[in-house]
Amino acid sequence: PSSAYHTGGITWMKVTTLGYYVVHPISFHVDSLMVAASPHEYGKTIVDSGTTLTYIPKAMFSRLLLNIDTFCGTHHSCAAEKDQTNKNCWRMNDANGSPDETFPTLHLSFQGATGAGDQTIPWKPRSYMSERGYGIWRLSI
Repeated sequence: PSSAYHTGGITWMKVTTLGYYVVHPISFHVDSLMVAASPHEYGKTIVDSGTTLTYIPKAMFSRLLLNIDTFCGTHHSCAAEKDQTNKNCWRMNDANGSPDETFPTLHLSFQGATGAGDQTIPWKPRSYMSERGYGIWRLSI
């Protein structure tokens, strides 16, 4: 594993098996801005190792975009220009720049395994964005 992406130990969380693995999210933040505060907002949440994207409910996605825009609005536009035709894309001011240095970290909290307590997983921008080329990064959620 790459030490750039795997920076901590193992995180234990509650998992239910129903023919697939169901996890139990309890909150979702963009930096300190709330995207979701209730487990009921997520619906059924499954883990699928064969899926490269993360899918969330439409209302939650709208709040996620709003909160990223709010964060960038108070952090020098995240050193990027938002694409006006595709609101899920940003062009970095420096085509070789990394969104990890300027975009917010997402924080997803899950119900922990019995006795482990709740667990918060930080997602750096390279975990929720994908590079499209020429300094363009797309939200991969």
